[in-house]
Amino acid sequence: MKNYFTKKSLFVVTMLWICFCTMPNFAACSEKYYINNKWVLLYKVINWWYDSLPEESHLLCGDHIECRSEGNIQIVYDAIEMKIRLSTKENFADLLSVFKQCEQCWGPSYLTSTWLNEKYFGGGKYVTSRDKCTTLNSYLFGKIERINAIRIKNIENDIGLELEGSILGLMDGKIALHQSGTLLKTCQMDKNKGGYPPISLKIVNYKSGEILANFSMAFDGKKHNQANASDAKKHSAD
Repeated sequence: MKNYFTKKSLFVVTMLWICFCTMPNFAACSEKYYINNKWVLLYKVINWWYDSLPEESHLLCGDHIECRSEGNIQIVYDAIEMKIRLSTKENFADLLSVFKQCEQCWGPSYLTSTWLNEKYFGGGKYVTSRDKCTTLNSYLFGKIERINAIRIKNIENDIGLELEGSILGLMDGKIALHQSGTLLKTCQMDKNKGGYPPISLKIVNYKSGEILANFSMAFDGKKHNQANASDAKKHSAD
């Protein structure tokens, strides 16, 4: 009964945040966060989680979270190299920790393309970046014909980003979609599901509703369970 009312109270507070965010002063916000499809002010959710009681800390765990941004894209095309870059004017999804925080540990490391809309990219390819400073603020595509570049450039103001994942913990000022690093609040993961829930990203034409590109997160590093098994085997041999 107590859990029911706690969850009910959280829902009511969330709805108040939604109403607050829909006031005129917030109408110009280009980036919005959603938890279980409810629009929230994520920094308030983060502040609540910081101060939550131990018995309440699990309430957000596993919830679906999404960040959407519209009108935040600028496009540059290099006709000689046949490359087109889509970059955000302002940082995207700053309140989410998407990439792993430790080099050797297992976790989400970089984006890989799962599908490109041929209407816009033709036979082009996404240029995967494995830079240690990978962000969600730049997307480079190669082998892009001029006619396709013009088609993409013409909808520059209509292009947006949608990032989706599951809440797995709280870091310093961010909601974590993984557990690779120092977490202030940690969620229990379901071992039967075989690791992290998927993290995905879409580039969208918000005016037409078309999807331009789909991405998923690539994972790499040293798996903790493999390391533990190795240590156990070593101690057994000793």
